[in-house]
Amino acid sequence: MGSVQNKPAIYLGVDELKIDDELRFKIQTGPEFLNELRQGILSTNSEPIIKLYQSLFSEPPWNEVELKNESTEEVARIILSRFEEQLSSISSKIITLEAHTDLAGLATAQVMLRADAYRHLAKSMRDYLGSEVPLNHILNDIECADLFRGGGGPKVFVVDELGIAIKYRSSKSLLELVNRLAYELNLLSPETLEVFMWTHANGKMDQLAKAAGMKVLTILSGKHNEEEVTLVGYKFNNQTLANASVNRASFKRYLLLVATIKLIGGDPSLMKGFLTHLFKKIFKEQ
Repeated sequence: MGSVQNKPAIYLGVDELKIDDELRFKIQTGPEFLNELRQGILSTNSEPIIKLYQSLFSEPPWNEVELKNESTEEVARIILSRFEEQLSSISSKIITLEAHTDLAGLATAQVMLRADAYRHLAKSMRDYLGSEVPLNHILNDIECADLFRGGGGPKVFVVDELGIAIKYRSSKSLLELVNRLAYELNLLSPETLEVFMWTHANGKMDQLAKAAGMKVLTILSGKHNEEEVTLVGYKFNNQTLANASVNRASFKRYLLLVATIKLIGGDPSLMKGFLTHLFKKIFKEQ
């Protein structure tokens, strides 16, 4: 069975970023979770995870029409199929955020060779758009052609799903979930450092990725259900996030470094936000 835990051993030390006492993390390996899901797919046991996934990705900005199907059984089979692709490996994990009888959020990730991870990222983005853009075009855009001649490169983490229900959604809860994911991935494979993920340009995760200084791998624009959308692929160093989160002081220094880099690059917005938060905190303490 997966373990339900309150806080990771490494967690964001910023006081304002403590998760609500009513929320708990549940950690499972991919195969363990899939086994439970398959057993309960036609019963009420699987209803919370199905409803959560459906609510996360059927609404804006994702608007996945196939998840709005009135047939609960059909939606459950679609979601199971996606999880089977993401979580069949023993080197995969799912983190769920629980609130009493509700599920408040989820994150899934797996370990892959870097070349395979690039292909996986590109294919996932293209499939969402139903795009005719050749995979090679996307792969060249993220400059990984050399990896395919070198045996696939080192292992990296790939984040497939990450979201929090509207009722519990905030920048703080999202940051807590991302941080917990970073911590669990570090336990899963300490020698693996890079993390790949992609998200919707209009989503909260994209805002967090920009604020945290994640590197853009590729940007892909197209249509999803006749609407113009933009998707962004990112990579970041898992250890950097974990190390930066050990205590409040180190996380403040990390945010200041990112803000300074952005400021030098001509974007003062993050520095303004950092200084506003800092001085507001100082005034409160006086």
